[in-house]
Amino acid sequence: MKITHKATLTDTPPTSIKVKDKSYYCQPVTLQGSPCQGYFATACGQVISYRGQHNGRNSRINKKDPRILRPSIDNAGYESVVLHTDNGACRVSVHRVIAFSWYEKPPLDKNGNNRSEVHHINGNKTDNRLLNLEFNSRQENQANNKHVKAIQQELATLREDSNEEH
Repeated sequence: MKITHKATLTDTPPTSIKVKDKSYYCQPVTLQGSPCQGYFATACGQVISYRGQHNGRNSRINKKDPRILRPSIDNAGYESVVLHTDNGACRVSVHRVIAFSWYEKPPLDKNGNNRSEVHHINGNKTDNRLLNLEFNSRQENQANNKHVKAIQQELATLREDSNEEH
């Protein structure tokens, strides 16, 4: 599969954060160009929180130790997490958080369209590692998805054929 462009990392040097004795290279999370205080996006596709939590009874639990947010799978099969901002809580896709926090704004495609969609290069919607994400325009993303689906169908057929032989 052809990568449509080379992404440029942000100028901000990564921060190293330790969570349970494991170090992660991170960038501060930005949502729609605004920093999201207390959250960091790792290069391996996870979101770390330094923010406190609520215990469900409107009492704040302060946490000084960072923690990795546990994502849920949305209806489309993508991982998502809830981030709390000054404007309230919002559910966001992990792959978008990772890409927009680590990469600079991508160039326009050859037709002048914005590359605002994040594409999983290997087709796995839960593989949010930085090296597996790229920005595409809607047209590029649809073309890539057709290729990924065709490859997945071919692999499924090969698996069925090999299972029948055994």
